[in-house]
Amino acid sequence: MEEKKLNERESLELITRMIQETKNKLEVGDGNVLLIWGYVSVLTAILVYVLLLLAQTPQVNWLWFLIPLIGYPVMKREERKETGVKPRSSSYIDKVSAGIWKSVGIVACVFVAICMAFMFYGYNCWVLMFAYAFIIIGFILMMIIPGHIINRKAKKLCRKN
Repeated sequence: MEEKKLNERESLELITRMIQETKNKLEVGDGNVLLIWGYVSVLTAILVYVLLLLAQTPQVNWLWFLIPLIGYPVMKREERKETGVKPRSSSYIDKVSAGIWKSVGIVACVFVAICMAFMFYGYNCWVLMFAYAFIIIGFILMMIIPGHIINRKAKKLCRKN
């Protein structure tokens, strides 16, 4: 198969067409994955913070594990609800989100191990988890707002078609 050399105009047209095709492939509910993880993360962070203020015990930090314990089953249920029995084929957004959350999960496990190690030596570094939750993950800005934007754009696109 021969490769065709593209001039600047053809190259820009190709890029523009690919972007338009990607936009047109949005499905209603594509932002739900971001919304599920975003809301579960924010609610868990608020719960941990309030309980830490009330209980004044570092054992409350075990509640951070609620994020994957709640998030994964809710996400799987949402996938089945949208498509019937089996999960739909992953969209680009789903793949990117899964990659992001895999990285976030690995870093969270490392931070938990670090906090537990310091806890055994008498240091309380669980504030590291709050920094992680609010700075690194950036809950509201990274997931909730984009999830709503994606869903709104998908609904508009479906109404046009």
